[in-house]
Amino acid sequence: MSILEKISEYLLKKHYIVFLISLLIALISVIFIPNEWLDHIPFDDKTTRIIICITIVTLFVFLFLTALIAAHQHIKKSKNKKSEQQARREEIIDKVHSVFDKASQKEKEITLYLIKNENKIPYEFTGFFQGCTILNDERFFIKTVASGPNQLTENGFISLGPKQQYLLTSNAYEMIKYVLDETGKLSHFE
Repeated sequence: MSILEKISEYLLKKHYIVFLISLLIALISVIFIPNEWLDHIPFDDKTTRIIICITIVTLFVFLFLTALIAAHQHIKKSKNKKSEQQARREEIIDKVHSVFDKASQKEKEITLYLIKNENKIPYEFTGFFQGCTILNDERFFIKTVASGPNQLTENGFISLGPKQQYLLTSNAYEMIKYVLDETGKLSHFE
C-alpha cells in the first residue's frame, strides 16, 4: 500500500467530514486564486498547478479545522471536569452535613474541639457517652480506651468508668475542615 493510499484511507475513515469540508473550501478558493500565483508553481501544465494548489489549500484548511476541533474538545473537557469537581465537592459537603445531622451536640462539640486544635490534642473523657452515633464510627474517629480513675468511697474504690481519648482520622479531619471552611457549619441545620 502506498503512502498516498494510507493517507487517503486515514483521512476518509477518521476525518472524512473535516476532509470533505477542507476539499470543498479548497475547490472554491482555487477559483479566486490569481493566475499570477499559479504561474509561480514550478510545473508546466496548468491542470497540475491547480491540483497542487487544491492539495495545498486542502491540507492547510484540514489542519486548521482539526486544530479548531481539538481546541473545542479540550475546552469542553475542561468545563466538564470543572463541573464534575464542583459536583464532587457538593457531594462531600452534603455527606458530611448528613452525618452530623444525626450527631448529638456533644459529638459536634468534640469534633469542633479537634478541628480547632488541628487534631493534635486528643479529646479525653472519663465515663460513657449516651446516644452517640459517630464517635464509634472508625471512618471518623480513632478511639483509645484505658482504665479510668478510681474514686474512694465508704465501701472502697469505685471505678468512674474508662478513660477514652478521641482523635479524627486524617481523612475525616481533612473533609470536615474543608466543609467548615466552605460552609462554616457541620450540619444542614446549624
